Amino acid sequence: MAAQSSNDPNSMEFSTSKVYENRCKPGGLYDDMISHAVDEKHTHSYLGSSANTLGHTFEVIEGKTRPGSDWRTYKVIKTDGSLSIMKCLLVGEMRNRKTGTRMSAIGNFYVGSGDTTYSMRDGVNSKNVFMIGEPTNSPGSLSVLWNNQISEMNNISAKVSRLAKGASVTGLTSKGPDGQSLIKLMSENIYVNDKEENKSEAPASSKVLLTKDTIASLNDDNQHRAPPTPPQIDEEPFIRLGRTYPLNYFPDHVGPVFDQAHSSIVQHDVFDIKGQPVPPWELPGALRPGVVGLFEGYFNIWCPPNKNPIVQFICTSVRVAGESMEAPEYPAIPVCGGAEVNDAEHAHSKRSSAFESFGSNTKKARTTEDNEMDIAPPNDAIDWPPSPSTRNQHVMQISRPPSPTIDKTDNRTNNTKSKITAGGGSKPTKNAPRNKGKERAVEPN
Repeated sequence: MAAQSSNDPNSMEFSTSKVYENRCKPGGLYDDMISHAVDEKHTHSYLGSSANTLGHTFEVIEGKTRPGSDWRTYKVIKTDGSLSIMKCLLVGEMRNRKTGTRMSAIGNFYVGSGDTTYSMRDGVNSKNVFMIGEPTNSPGSLSVLWNNQISEMNNISAKVSRLAKGASVTGLTSKGPDGQSLIKLMSENIYVNDKEENKSEAPASSKVLLTKDTIASLNDDNQHRAPPTPPQIDEEPFIRLGRTYPLNYFPDHVGPVFDQAHSSIVQHDVFDIKGQPVPPWELPGALRPGVVGLFEGYFNIWCPPNKNPIVQFICTSVRVAGESMEAPEYPAIPVCGGAEVNDAEHAHSKRSSAFESFGSNTKKARTTEDNEMDIAPPNDAIDWPPSPSTRNQHVMQISRPPSPTIDKTDNRTNNTKSKITAGGGSKPTKNAPRNKGKERAVEPN
């Protein structure tokens, strides 16, 4: 059978090209994102907008030492007098596992090497890792927004280095295999320790009076007592924010790595292009390489004794803004175990109005191929084969669980930022030539 041509509308190459092409159309995804980022109501929420600058709208300060340790902390706070933690929005396009992305039951948990192995136990922190890059075929204005994010993150790292007396600070930005800039994002913890969460004082109980005079009445009450109601079993998991799930909902939660008895999977604030929450085990499909997203979160910075500071951006909310036709990278099963505790803090606060407002219902009502910013493949077109293990470990075949229902209730410092104005739209600026859309590195099959 002859191979399909890239000009064949049914070929994957043609479909992927069409997806990226639609983003650049007038009124398409990229225009929507820039218009939202320069809107007066939302511009202060975007790290890459001209409204946010280190030393003006936010600052890095040294925080309190962590209780019971000598670990120093640093905070990125607003300079509006509130001393509140700065949450901000980032935009970017998902990159593949080769660049460092990790979405699985194991997350960024360190499984060890050689003869030194570890097990994931209850209470051990593990997070997903999202590596994002500049969106493919970005117009000049979107390139400016992306580069401004890189600039501010590098400036934050430089400020932390000065506060830490010249210590080396890395972790936020890097260069990918293709030489282009990447930003490393972390999810919140994948698991919650139910044993710790459910710790509470035992409720006080009262005794029933048992005497010769009460025996008859107690026996009579027992004869008329209704039989106990059997417990209700949730046969299908309703995907909703704020809930947790059993460990076996992760198809790759198999093998000696996992030694958890009291843990549950946490539902994170991750939303698909229709605004529906994405269950944790479906993240590799929802956030596959090529997906454009909005990532809201905060900076988590600490410094262990005699070590360099560790800087992370913790995503508290993720929204898919543009779909991708690239294949998802489902996880493999590591056989050896490992545990590297990460005591990062959590910021539990509501999603910003800027995050919530992007992509109104009227915008999402466009469904034709010519108007829709991206077309998602149908669910039955996605299998669940494990990807090649990046740790050269033995891989066991895994099966996918039944689909649940949805409850619909450049490392430079002292960088200067380019200005983005509402009139920019998708037109390239003189200082930011149009990105010609270099080919991104793709992990070979």
